[in-house]
Amino acid sequence: MLKNSEIIKKFGIASKTLYNWSESRPELYEFLKKSDDYFDKARDLNLLLRAYKKTIIPTFTKSELQFLVELDYKEKPTNLFEEFPEKFLQLCSKKLSTDNKIIIEILPKITTLSHIEKYLLLDKIYTYQSKLKDSKKDIDIKEYFLHLFGIFIKK
Repeated sequence: MLKNSEIIKKFGIASKTLYNWSESRPELYEFLKKSDDYFDKARDLNLLLRAYKKTIIPTFTKSELQFLVELDYKEKPTNLFEEFPEKFLQLCSKKLSTDNKIIIEILPKITTLSHIEKYLLLDKIYTYQSKLKDSKKDIDIKEYFLHLFGIFIKK
């Protein structure tokens, strides 16, 4: 937990402002006091996720991953990973007559993923889709795809 002097120094907040926030915005004040704790927890979780990535068995083809990327999830990975197979089928309902084979191949694969693997896959999809929207042609998108999804691609 940070002391007031540490918050002032770390975030460049005037002491009077910090005092006012402690009275008028107690939730914000408490958040700032605990910011180092939140940072430590986020760092620890990222380290665990990075270590877990090394245990993933690649099961998807590039075309399956490309199909997954083309779906419009509209939500962040943390909101989707628990119901990923169901959400996948919902999003594929419009494509059922044309893409049956690939949908049938993908569904068992995403169904057998652990929650962590589902989250990691959805996080990479979200990251890739965001990059496509923001892309200013400053990266090789094919190389970026391989970089992000390499751990899931069956060779």
